[in-house]
Amino acid sequence: MARDIRDRIDARVRVDEGWFIRYDSDAELLEYYRELAAIGATGIPESEALPPDTLLGGRRFADWNAASITALGRILHHIAFATRLKATHSGLDLRNLLTVFARKDDLAAVWEESGENAQSATQLMSCMSLDAASASSWEDDHEIPVPFYVDFGRDFVLLPAFGGLLNPCAAVVRELKNRYRREWDRGVEGRETAFRADLRNLLPLPRFEVLPAGIKLRRPDGSELTDIDAIVLDHKTGSLALVQLKWHDIFGRSPREWNSRRLNLLHANEWVDRVAGWVAARSAAKVAATLRIGAARNDRHPELLVVARNGSRFTTTQAYDERAAWLGWADLVHATSTKGKGDILQRLTTRFRGGGKLAAEHKIKTRVDFNLPELHVEVHIGG
Repeated sequence: MARDIRDRIDARVRVDEGWFIRYDSDAELLEYYRELAAIGATGIPESEALPPDTLLGGRRFADWNAASITALGRILHHIAFATRLKATHSGLDLRNLLTVFARKDDLAAVWEESGENAQSATQLMSCMSLDAASASSWEDDHEIPVPFYVDFGRDFVLLPAFGGLLNPCAAVVRELKNRYRREWDRGVEGRETAFRADLRNLLPLPRFEVLPAGIKLRRPDGSELTDIDAIVLDHKTGSLALVQLKWHDIFGRSPREWNSRRLNLLHANEWVDRVAGWVAARSAAKVAATLRIGAARNDRHPELLVVARNGSRFTTTQAYDERAAWLGWADLVHATSTKGKGDILQRLTTRFRGGGKLAAEHKIKTRVDFNLPELHVEVHIGG
């Protein structure tokens, strides 16, 4: 902790009634911890479950995530005050300092001070709370990080400090999916457009061109063969990539959910087979001309990419088609960090053909197997 932050906290915090905590803060300290929360929340998959402008309950998905980060910032802020008080008063029990007992109307007032109106503050608190109505569903998915608030009767809530520490977005996102299912499903339909926009930002002009929309491949009789979700042209090398985008929901502890995502990804084998058959022996240049999508000069065949938003490697006895590269979004971001060198689209295919070879990345020193109900887990520890 920076010395000036520590000194400011020490000047503001004190013991209340001999065992609890009391403190005053300011907007600058609150903003410091909110920014700290935002840094800690970077890359959380649940925060990208839907396109940011998706409306759920009248609020954008991005704004729901921002509220979760604000709530986490307040937790970090409170933990800082509690731990500093403990550091200067060794006789206190930290467990007594961390969980706050608050009135609902006081909590609503705090949200209203941050810019919410009375109705939206109530909506936020409801989606962030564990209460009698949601208890059974929380019991079914008990390994999901706990909510920010625990209902404690008509007028009060508990604010557990550990709410959101592991994952500040998971609980709210889960509640949004349950509460606003129709709006959620409409948001899911917009994932492909958002994914394509992210691809365009990652591979920008003037070297790369990501077409603004996907296209449909058709058979000679005019019937639809399959979709191409995204098309990437490399104007420097003349290469062309035909891309299948996969943005499945986050899966957690459930083997059933895990297997559903695995099978969904494996279905792209059929896509690879259809597209590879349609391409046949044609070069990238001839395919681009056939599709009327721009100038690809490469005499190589088009690269086929299957890009998954949240992960691309599932343990499976079924192989990923070797005619395509299978990679996750994080893999793509990392690989394109050196995009100025050589033919990156060809390099992606070489590196991730058939999903890539995990064992080749590390010299395996130890392998531990866990046989769980409906799930086999292999842990490889590299040297």
